[in-house]
Formats: sequence, structure tokens, C-alpha cells
Amino acid sequence: MMKISIGYPGRAAEREILRGGSKRRELYSMQPVLSENEVIEIQDTIRNGVHVEERIYDYLLDVIAATRSSEYLSAGLSTRGALAMLQTARAHAYFSGRDYLIPEHIKAMARYVVPHRVLFRDEYEHIDRLEVIQSILEGVPTPV
Repeated sequence: MMKISIGYPGRAAEREILRGGSKRRELYSMQPVLSENEVIEIQDTIRNGVHVEERIYDYLLDVIAATRSSEYLSAGLSTRGALAMLQTARAHAYFSGRDYLIPEHIKAMARYVVPHRVLFRDEYEHIDRLEVIQSILEGVPTPV
């Protein structure tokens, strides 16, 4: 659904990893923070309990259309990608303590969802993908 890069560990942390070897076995002894039922309940709350107004759907549709008509992209956001945007934005709203979606939730999640779901034109492959996505978002009026 999303692409998130955590990067490489710092030099000191990597040194400790090299000294200590693999800790994979320790992963199996970890206790879960949430039960399976709690995770399912949270997912249901995000899916059904985070309200989306029509103007927010319209905003998301405008963002999708902007990716599809961008001079930088040969293929914009698909309907499946749009669903991913909606669900990640809802999750962001939920974990921000809100039971409704605002445009800022969509904007915040775009950097994780959009870049790997669109195709950049060959002549723009060298441009920073996040900057392109940000410029597309800036071109879409935010509802008030």
C-alpha cells in the first residue's frame, strides 16, 4: 500500500549489529503489543469510523486527476492507488486522534503512496519524485 524507506543504520548502530550478529531468534520471543482481534477492531474503526465528507472525496478526485494530467507523468494514480490514498489518509486521521478526514491527511500520505504508483516520463526520471508529487499537490486547490 505504501513505500516507506527507513534508510541505513548509523555507523555506531551498524557496528553493534556487526558485533552482535543476527538477532533474528530474539524476534520470535517478542510479545505482541496488540492482539489479532484488537488489530482487526482498529482496522474496522479506520474503515467505517473515520468520516469522509463529499468535499474531501472531491479533493482526492482532483488530486488523482492532477496526477493523470501531469506533464511529468506518463501514467497517473490508478483507482487502486486512489483507494490506497484514501485508506492511508483515514489511518493517519485515526492515529492523529480524529474521526474525520481533512485534506492535510491526504497531503501527508501522498509522499508514501503516490511516487511508486505512478510512472514518470523518461525525460523526468532524474527529477526528485517527491518534489514532483509535492508540486502536483500544490496545484490542486485545498477545500475549506
